[in-house]
Amino acid sequence: MSYNVYFYDLRTLYETRSVATARVRAAKDADKRSVALSPDVWDVDVPAPADNFANVKAQELVLPNSTRVITCPDCSGGTKIPCSECQSKGTVERVRKVRNQDGTASEEKITSACAACRGYGTRSCPRCEGSGNLVEEHIFSWARRAKLWQNTDDIDDLPVLAIQQKAEQLHTTVINPYEARWHSVAPLAELLRTAIAEVKDDTRLISAELSLKGAAVTEVDYQLNDKSGQLAIVGFDNEIIGDWSLLNPERIGLAAAAAVVVLVILGAVLFTMLS
Repeated sequence: MSYNVYFYDLRTLYETRSVATARVRAAKDADKRSVALSPDVWDVDVPAPADNFANVKAQELVLPNSTRVITCPDCSGGTKIPCSECQSKGTVERVRKVRNQDGTASEEKITSACAACRGYGTRSCPRCEGSGNLVEEHIFSWARRAKLWQNTDDIDDLPVLAIQQKAEQLHTTVINPYEARWHSVAPLAELLRTAIAEVKDDTRLISAELSLKGAAVTEVDYQLNDKSGQLAIVGFDNEIIGDWSLLNPERIGLAAAAAVVVLVILGAVLFTMLS
């Protein structure tokens, strides 16, 4: 009985995108309020890696058209806030000890310019970084994860190692794992169902590549000396894999005896020549 045994390698690439969340930062000169509607996170173009099946660590992206410019509530758009160190006075007082001429010690107050606001009584608003405005924008994170899935035809009762070694590359192609025609072969359908099960609300299967290897196998049932046996012819170069029952002990013994006789004769000839 002759047939082909196939090995299925399915490379998959999953992409995960989080829900967009708001982030507030200090406004910059180039920031403008968005007027168009924001797209869904899955409609945003992300950087394409050089390798289609490469892992990509989580990265953050700003959701397009999600920018909103608002007045900074801390400084009310004035860019400055009162200095908390000097209470807007511009100066601070500190006490130092001095020694009098009679040897006693006393304290005196010294007034100096406030180091925090440099004497102005106000300082740049730290929340808006002195711009007077804040930007509220939505961000989301995205990442990619590659995974290899493998399956094979049923080879439990066959010489697995020999078949794996003899398997030859037959075909490699990018497939749509949801397409019905790829589910017509049971081992491949099982592989695809397992790969698709990884898909979640925030994760999609964005690419899949199927690699197919195969080896020809012929099973031979035989009888030798009233004993049943089986061997397999594996690969396209017809390597025979069987058991020791195919070997004839009488012929092996006769061949071994002949080899011994030949060695004895050669030894005697060499001894005669060297004497």
